[in-house]
Amino acid sequence: MVRVPLLFWLAAALFVSSLAVFGTALVRSPVIDDVLAQERIVLNKHARRDRVDIAREQALADAYWVRNPDVAANGFFGRNGALGPFGAREHYDRHGREEGRRWGL
Repeated sequence: MVRVPLLFWLAAALFVSSLAVFGTALVRSPVIDDVLAQERIVLNKHARRDRVDIAREQALADAYWVRNPDVAANGFFGRNGALGPFGAREHYDRHGREEGRRWGL
């Protein structure tokens, strides 16, 4: 019977742990997860704007969601969506304007 040194088992455990961490990070990467990539693009776009007034953005979003309950229920652009109050504006920019929806209070 061949004895395998403890150092080999420790190295193997470290290797398997590293693969698990890498795999988890890869799955949550914007390269793989399209929704995460879209969230980052939108949030970065709004973060670059000068002094975003969050209270005003929330009021505008609430007004848009009240007029458009289908958007408010959406998992990405809606009230409980990943984009928060920026979801309403993003929906309007991407789809609402072309659909004839109204933005503003």
